Amino acid sequence: MQGNNYQLDKEPLSEIPILKPSDIDANQIASIVDEIINLKKEAKPTKLLENQIDDKIYHLYNLTEEEIKIIKDN
Repeated sequence: MQGNNYQLDKEPLSEIPILKPSDIDANQIASIVDEIINLKKEAKPTKLLENQIDDKIYHLYNLTEEEIKIIKDN
């Protein structure tokens, strides 16, 4: 807090690893997102597609099965 306002310092945020996916991965993820958006408009389930995106992100960050389990359990 800075007086009555919240202050956000960029230093801790710069420690967060943010990877840039390859063009192929980015296009695949974008395609899945487009499909999810269309299904949501029709009130159809999207969980399987959402799981596909999760799996792609886990792969991009080279997460271990143990790390993935921690994420899924939270």
